[in-house]
Amino acid sequence: RDTAMKNTLSSISFFVAICIIAYIFYSNYRAHVLWTDNDVEKRITVGQITSFNTNNSNKHRVTYQFTVNDEVFVSYHTIREYLTTQSRDSVKACVGKKFQVLFILKDPGYSELLIGEPVAKGTPAPPGNGWSVEYVRLGFKDWEPIR
Repeated sequence: RDTAMKNTLSSISFFVAICIIAYIFYSNYRAHVLWTDNDVEKRITVGQITSFNTNNSNKHRVTYQFTVNDEVFVSYHTIREYLTTQSRDSVKACVGKKFQVLFILKDPGYSELLIGEPVAKGTPAPPGNGWSVEYVRLGFKDWEPIR
């Protein structure tokens, strides 16, 4: 009886592990499809860096937050590429600063901090669903400044 119970628990554990691995693969595949599909609308909004962390594997990352349609999203960005040209102190000084954030309109949980695109004073306030990428590329024609 104990052997049957152990076999059942082992089978359940194996099934759960397979489900977790399948979910990870599906999630990565979905993210890839969303970012590479030109028919999926991407938008830009303003995000603010809220913290700077270094984890045990010595990777540096910032936490940032942004709002889309009155819902706040929090995400992370590994800043390896930015650190190659900046000191650690200057990166830490980015906490509290605002940068552009690219996101998937139908699922804003998929986002990317555009660390090379700081938001300058006088930049227009984004609408609730963000700016179109084309609008930003055109230099914010007919805009209202952030107050």
